[in-house]
Amino acid sequence: TIITEFPEAITKSAPSPYTDNLFKVRDEEDAKFLPEEQAVAFHRTVAQLLFLCYRARKDIQTAVSFLTTRVRRPDEDDWGKVKRVLRYLYGTRSLPLRLTVDDLTVAKWNIDASHAVHWDCKGQTGAG
Repeated sequence: TIITEFPEAITKSAPSPYTDNLFKVRDEEDAKFLPEEQAVAFHRTVAQLLFLCYRARKDIQTAVSFLTTRVRRPDEDDWGKVKRVLRYLYGTRSLPLRLTVDDLTVAKWNIDASHAVHWDCKGQTGAG
């Protein structure tokens, strides 16, 4: 699992997937960037969390969305933030996924897309 594959043991739980400092980023000259091996582990864990948050754990989407912006050059603060998400998952691993339906005749899908808001007026998918 994501928790057992993480390089550090996750044995405590957290009451929420993030704290008030989630969006705070140190200036580059003040940040302590992770060594390459740890940065690779960070990137892998964030990718696993991204897969999980869109399929079963919507409650971690805000934290994971931010962490995806930090995979290129994570620092020690980012490492702590990913550990916080994992501690939250550890504490809520028995939380069930509940799917409900209001009307079987209506199918609704939510799609995240943005069109005509960029300088080139094209949709942006993030693909290179």
